[in-house]
Amino acid sequence: MAAATWLLYPAREPAAPKFVLVRPFVGLGLDSENSWIGDALTQQFIASLSETKTLRVLPWSTSLAIRDQRTSIQELGKRFDVEAILEGSVRRDGSRLQISAQLVDTATERTLWSHRDEREAGELGRIEAGVFQAMASALKLRLSSGSSIAARVPPADFETYRLCLKSLVQADQFAGKSVQAAVEGFEEVVRCAPGYSPALANLANALVLNAFSPKLDREAPLLRAQRVAEQAIALDPTLAEALSALAHAYFHQWQWKQTEHSFGTALSLDPNSSMTLQLFAIYVGTQGRNEEALRHIDRAVQLAPTSAPIQYTRGNVLFHGGQSELAIAAARQALDLDRASAMPYTLVTRACAQQGKIKEAQQVLEDQERMRPSPNTAVWQGNLLALSGQKHQAASILKS
Repeated sequence: MAAATWLLYPAREPAAPKFVLVRPFVGLGLDSENSWIGDALTQQFIASLSETKTLRVLPWSTSLAIRDQRTSIQELGKRFDVEAILEGSVRRDGSRLQISAQLVDTATERTLWSHRDEREAGELGRIEAGVFQAMASALKLRLSSGSSIAARVPPADFETYRLCLKSLVQADQFAGKSVQAAVEGFEEVVRCAPGYSPALANLANALVLNAFSPKLDREAPLLRAQRVAEQAIALDPTLAEALSALAHAYFHQWQWKQTEHSFGTALSLDPNSSMTLQLFAIYVGTQGRNEEALRHIDRAVQLAPTSAPIQYTRGNVLFHGGQSELAIAAARQALDLDRASAMPYTLVTRACAQQGKIKEAQQVLEDQERMRPSPNTAVWQGNLLALSGQKHQAASILKS
C-alpha cells in the first residue's frame, strides 16, 4: 500500500514553468549496491517530463554535469536559463523506498510544488510514475499520447527495472566498456520484458554506439540495431527514441532516404531531443547542408550545454563549413567538459593545421599523448612534420 503526501505553495494554483532542469536526486543512506537509484530516478523524471507538451527539459548529460556541484537554485537558473529546478532525495529503509521531490522557481527560490511518497522497493517504477502524475496534475501539464502507451510501462520485476536504469547510466558514459555493459544489460532486460519498448530503443542506440569499437565488425551490430529499433517501433510507433535509433542505424548504412524520413519523424514527435538533433546535424552535414546542420547543432547545444559530444559535433560542423577558428573554440570547449575522448584533440589538430598553425597543432598532440594516448597520434605527428617541411622525420614516423 502506497503512502503519499503533497503540498502546494502558495495556496493558489502554481503556474507551470516552460523550461526545467532536473537536479540529480540525492541518495540518502544508500550502499554501493543501491547508489545508482538516485541517477536512475533522475533519468526517469527527465524522460517523463519530455513526454509533456507544455515544457522543455534539459537532458541527462546536463544533470550529470552538475551532480557534485553545490550551486544555488538561482545560479543554476542563470547558468542554464531555466525557470525551475526539480530536485529531491531517495532513501531506502529496509524493503521500502522513500522519495521526496520539489519543484523550485529559479528566480525567487520559491517552492512551486512538493511531494513525498513511500513504497516497497520493488515498486521503484511506480514511485517515479506516481510522483510525476502528482506533479502533472497539480501543474496541469499537458501530456502527450505516448505517456499512456502500455509498451512504456516499466517492468513490474524490480531487478529487471533496476538493470534497465543501471544500463541507461552506463550507455550515457560513451566509454567502450560502459557501452558494451549497457548492451548486455539491455539485452537481459529485453529477454525478461520483451514488450518494454524503451528498453528496445535504448538497446538499438547502444548497439550503434558499440558498432564503432575497434574490435568489432560494424555491419552486424548496425543491422541488428536496425532490427531491434524496428521491434520497438512495432510495439510503440510514437516512441521518438526508437525512430532516432533507427535513423542512426540507417545513416551508418548510407541509406539516406530512410535516414531523413526517420529523423524527421523522430523530431516531429520530440523536437527537444538533444541527441536526435545532434545526430541529425551530423547527417545533414554529410549531405553538404552546412547551414542547416549548424542550426540543428546550435539547438542541441542550447538544450544540452554541458554535453562534450554535442560540443564536439558543433566543432566538426563548423570545421566542415570552413569556420576553423570557431571549430577550434568549440572543440576546446568539449575538452574542457571531458578530456576522456581523443576526437576533440584530433579536431583541434586538424583545424590548426588547416590554418597553418603547426606549432599549436603539435602542442595539442602532445597534450593528447599525455591525457589520452591514441594510435592516430603518430599519424598526425608525421603529417605535421611533413607540413612544416621536415619530410625525412615525417617519413620515419609514418613508416614506424
